[in-house]
Amino acid sequence: VDDAVTGLAVVFDPANGGFSGAPKFPPHLTLEFLLRRLATRPDDLHARRMLDTTLTAMADGGIHDQVGGGFHRYSTDSIWLVPHFEKMLYDNALLIRVYALAYAITGEGRWREIAESTIAYLDREMRAPDGGYASAQDADSPGGEGSYFTWTAEQLEDVLTYDEGVAVVLRYGMRPEGNFEGANILRVVGPMSRVAEAVGPEAQTLLASALPKMLAAREGRPAPARDDKVITSWNGLTIGALATAGVWLDRPDYIARARETAEFILANLSTDGRLRRTWMEGEAHHLGCLDDYANLIDGLLDLFIATSGTRWLRTADELAGSLLELFADAGGAGFFFAASDGEPLIARTREVEDHPTPSGNSQAAWVLWRLSLLTGKRAYEAQAHRALELVSHDAIRYPHAFGTALIAIDAITGAPPTQVVVAGPEGDRTTEALIRAARTADPLALVLRVDPADEDAVSASPLFTDRGLVDGKPAAYVCHGTVCQAPVTEVDALRATMTASPG
Repeated sequence: VDDAVTGLAVVFDPANGGFSGAPKFPPHLTLEFLLRRLATRPDDLHARRMLDTTLTAMADGGIHDQVGGGFHRYSTDSIWLVPHFEKMLYDNALLIRVYALAYAITGEGRWREIAESTIAYLDREMRAPDGGYASAQDADSPGGEGSYFTWTAEQLEDVLTYDEGVAVVLRYGMRPEGNFEGANILRVVGPMSRVAEAVGPEAQTLLASALPKMLAAREGRPAPARDDKVITSWNGLTIGALATAGVWLDRPDYIARARETAEFILANLSTDGRLRRTWMEGEAHHLGCLDDYANLIDGLLDLFIATSGTRWLRTADELAGSLLELFADAGGAGFFFAASDGEPLIARTREVEDHPTPSGNSQAAWVLWRLSLLTGKRAYEAQAHRALELVSHDAIRYPHAFGTALIAIDAITGAPPTQVVVAGPEGDRTTEALIRAARTADPLALVLRVDPADEDAVSASPLFTDRGLVDGKPAAYVCHGTVCQAPVTEVDALRATMTASPG
């Protein structure tokens, strides 16, 4: 893992962020790996520099839709200015995770705003008619490539007051001649201090009033077409993104949306004991591939952690059994992309690199390891180890292509995650306060709730064994690996227990 971070530093673009020249794709999985590393190793200056530069450059760039939220597919240049205007569900789901986690770890409010605006974009423009999320918005629109997203000075004058227009021009670097085919792709170029010098202390207020006006005006333009196909794999990523953002940002509404999406996928794309890959116009199509299973399991595990709903853990466990049966290499290690009972192939291939969605092989390893923690099934962990051994050398040589594997390898080989089980009834004020305190103290801790009076819930995981109330009060049980502390019933005591060295 240390060698991989060094390798990333070698290919890192210190001026513009990212790990390549043009074109530049959002390195979301690499960024999540670095964020997780920074959370446990805050003195890793290489990781911090790469994160700060890349997160800022993407957020400020034209690849980020400054008006409507969300991110375009990639930047055609090395400075994140001119995007390929297509928007993909998977990119936005993975970047929600990245920016929400960045906020949870650093407390930087801007990262929270970007995560929230990206979720708002998905809900506004990517929610499919029947449920779930559509897969993509086209790059082109009837007015020509980029016309839906770009602005001229005249278009600004039509919708903004003079001071609002000045604030937008200074903040986003608009020029009369434009920066893309005579129009302007908005990107952050001017600090707020410069905007305030021109329009006064109400600069932030002016921008806050200008952007919704611009969005409303833009919605009157001919819009890019949308691909309404619902893909299980990408919706699995979205379920996980919404659930984890709900936890890290303390937004129960995001968790509720994750639950709705999971219910839709399981109701409509799981038939006859098999996952289907796509849903379109009321019908499910094609047998699911490895990434459909692995990404959906990952999302369901995030949803279980966010809600304590044992249905999600049990469903993830069932799907993992199918994943092993259908995709595991019975004669070796790791996982094939296509199922064993699918159409005959010349050769069954493995998906070992992230491109740009998580590698199916690495994501399968990651979810199996997570399930081993939650269910106590050691065979899952053994399967995860073997799958990751297949790619460990390549992950050192090409770390920018193996973010998912590095996340899993770092978790498996590093210190075990802090585990916090809060025993208490759902909705109880003290229960919720303990959960919130644990999540705030360590965003990467495994924080779970169980109602000791619910026998079904207690039986769902061995982590819930002997986790009862203390003197009739909700209690938090903290374990660092196999070392567990005495239960506590007060928030301050919980924080102290979580930050104390194990042993």
